[in-house]
Amino acid sequence: MTTQADYDRLGGWAVMLNPDAGIDRHKCTRTIPMEVLSLGFSRTATLSMQEAFSFLGYPDPYHYSSIFANIKDPDMEFDQLLGHCGAVTDAPAVCFRRELTEAYPEAKVVLVERDEDRWYKSFEGVLEGVLDPFLVCVLRFTDPFWLGRIVNVGMLWIEGFTGSTDLQQARANARAAYRKLCRDTSYGAGGAVAGV
Repeated sequence: MTTQADYDRLGGWAVMLNPDAGIDRHKCTRTIPMEVLSLGFSRTATLSMQEAFSFLGYPDPYHYSSIFANIKDPDMEFDQLLGHCGAVTDAPAVCFRRELTEAYPEAKVVLVERDEDRWYKSFEGVLEGVLDPFLVCVLRFTDPFWLGRIVNVGMLWIEGFTGSTDLQQARANARAAYRKLCRDTSYGAGGAVAGV
């Protein structure tokens, strides 16, 4: 089990050290209201936002790292997956920002923006990690039921955001995609948007 020292060292990512929860959410429904949709893209303090939402009392804020805790999550629809969550941040939620704002029109929308150059420098590391050839071509097939699912979600999220799973093309498209996401979320969410 994950220790406090693990959380101190890894933050919310320490959840990956725990055994899979094995929760099958196929029959789950919404049990609490969705109150906050934090729709800033990865590397815009999304893990910090998850921790802040938890600190503020929002139940089970969902973040990409949550998939590590329950590997069946990538198979779910919104209320099955998020029915127990009062807030969301990071991928895969950000890929469905329009659908989420339509599904939860009463939720507040938060957009955390970051200096583009600093964001890109940080996001390059994410691209290199998610699209690492050894991970994509070997490891996801040797462990298709855990690591393979996590990698597949990451690849779909990168492709949905940048339009490609080719590392060089994803890099070339990332800045424009980031600006578009910020612009679309700021002006098209239809809810209260707070840029930070």
